[in-house]
Amino acid sequence: ATTYQWYLNGVQISGATSQNYTPTQDGIYLVRITDANGCVYVYSQGYRYTQSVGLSTIGSDNKGLKLFPNPTSGKFELSLTKDFGNTYTGFVTDALGNKVKSIENDMEIDISNLNEGIYYLTLLNQEGKIVSEKITLIK
Repeated sequence: ATTYQWYLNGVQISGATSQNYTPTQDGIYLVRITDANGCVYVYSQGYRYTQSVGLSTIGSDNKGLKLFPNPTSGKFELSLTKDFGNTYTGFVTDALGNKVKSIENDMEIDISNLNEGIYYLTLLNQEGKIVSEKITLIK
């Protein structure tokens, strides 16, 4: 990668443009990278930071969350396991890491007003468990 930009809870962190970043507060961290050809990528996994635990990877183990249909034309439903529960907050970010939608306890989500592309849904339940999933929006 030639450039890096870190995000906290879907919001760009000013000045956080190095390959490495040390978290300063609890939350979900994502990094956007740009390669030498100008192609922009976001790691599909996020990093959850809590002062008591440190960093943990999210997104690689999505037990508790399924989206359907995915790919979607805009509207999709969530299927959550009993152990994750139905009480949560969350957000959808675009491929650049910008927060494009906030969510609270929604079981059907509509992103049809957004441009075609890749998005990421991240949910946090009352016990602090985080799940994340990639969404492919096709128009």
